Amino acid sequence: MQCAQTKTTEDLASICDAVTNLQYEVLEVQQKCRTWPALSDQLDSRADVMMNSKPAEHDNAVADKVQHVSSVAIQVHRALSDMSKRKCNVVVNGIPECGEDVSSNNDEVSFLKLCEEHFSFKPTLSRLGCRRLGKRANERPRKLLVHLTSEQNAKDLLKEASKLRLSPETAGIYINPDQTPAEAAIAYQAREQRRSAQQRVSDLQVVNSISTTDTTAQSTGCIQQSSVDHDRDSQRAKDSHSTPPAGPSFLSV
Repeated sequence: MQCAQTKTTEDLASICDAVTNLQYEVLEVQQKCRTWPALSDQLDSRADVMMNSKPAEHDNAVADKVQHVSSVAIQVHRALSDMSKRKCNVVVNGIPECGEDVSSNNDEVSFLKLCEEHFSFKPTLSRLGCRRLGKRANERPRKLLVHLTSEQNAKDLLKEASKLRLSPETAGIYINPDQTPAEAAIAYQAREQRRSAQQRVSDLQVVNSISTTDTTAQSTGCIQQSSVDHDRDSQRAKDSHSTPPAGPSFLSV
């Protein structure tokens, strides 16, 4: 019975402490609530000041940002559209130009004849046909831009372009994709990196070959020297056995 009373007293004391702490917290909340209207008024006044201060400059800044975003969006759209159109084209290097006659029909005939003679299919040209790129400055033929009817035609043509290396007559003709200046720059950097990596591998192979040759030469020299030493020791041993030992000589009287 005494234990139960003690436990009850302890529980009542804990409850009293909790109630006291709760009262303190309620007082703090009430004090903060009294300051909220003033804080709300301050925030409202600051918002009014910000909204009413220099509206023209704010509107101009927003208009400039919208115009910049629109300009970027237009440039991105143009770039994507250009890339999509170029996927249906190929650029041919090395097809001779027909003298002074720069008619695109002659270029189309030359290109289609090249395809008939060396490829397994004859691509279909679009209504834009073919045209030379740049101005003619010397005897070297200009690049020929070929417009095809589909992206798949261009892909198939690029796959079979390596067949031109099989004939001496067409070994100097190359067919490449029609790339934007940015794509061409990226492809050039990739080729340079591959060349650098191949050169490093080649240099490493040369160094390893020289090291292996030196090691082999040293090993061969050691083996030959060991063989010579062995032969010399064997000859000395034979000579020592064949020569009688020196001793006193007796003369007959």
